[in-house]
Amino acid sequence: RDVVRHLAGRPPDWAIATEPTGLRVVSRHKGIALARLVAHGRACHSSNPAGGRNAIVALARAVLALDALGQALGDRRDPHLGSGTMSVGLIEGGAAPNIVPEYAALVSDRRLLPGETEESVRRELEAALAEHQVTDVEIASCTAEKPALLMPDDSPAVRACQQALAAAGLPTETAAVAFGTDAGIFSDAGVPCVVLGPGSIELAHTSREHVPIVEVEAMTELFVRMLEAT
Repeated sequence: RDVVRHLAGRPPDWAIATEPTGLRVVSRHKGIALARLVAHGRACHSSNPAGGRNAIVALARAVLALDALGQALGDRRDPHLGSGTMSVGLIEGGAAPNIVPEYAALVSDRRLLPGETEESVRRELEAALAEHQVTDVEIASCTAEKPALLMPDDSPAVRACQQALAAAGLPTETAAVAFGTDAGIFSDAGVPCVVLGPGSIELAHTSREHVPIVEVEAMTELFVRMLEAT
């Protein structure tokens, strides 16, 4: 977002987010929204748990509500991206085993379809908590980190990449992926952007993460061709 703000006064004609796509032009991807939910309880000694209110138990009910919401998201599907998803990735709470916890929190990762926003995600979360009668839990924050990307095939970013790929004898078909990138941020700011780069997302964040040299060399050739065409 800082880069986009820096370029706001002199935006480029188009841009590339160089994430690993196996040298495919990705013109569609999901967005990312992160929500932090906080449970408030009342601490007491664990020898008399009825004397307090357990924040972890309250948060556990919220986790089940979010899991049910994630399953319900499967009913809404984008023709290219499939359904949005919900995953609880972080959870914290408690001070000691012999203290009924007064605080617990989680962070959920919501993958967005085109048209979904942090406001719509917050409404879904509020409805899910209410439906499952989850109390003592508040949505502390809900932020769209990266918008979904939906770039038309006739955009200058798509055309320029396809021309370079065709000249290099590589496939030119556009693709859709589930992961989010800065391309959504650029597109949301009015700068046409696609995702194109060497390597495989299947290896990202794993012990086998690497990028084949041949794909790095091919991507270098693509950059040269695109520069020469401008």
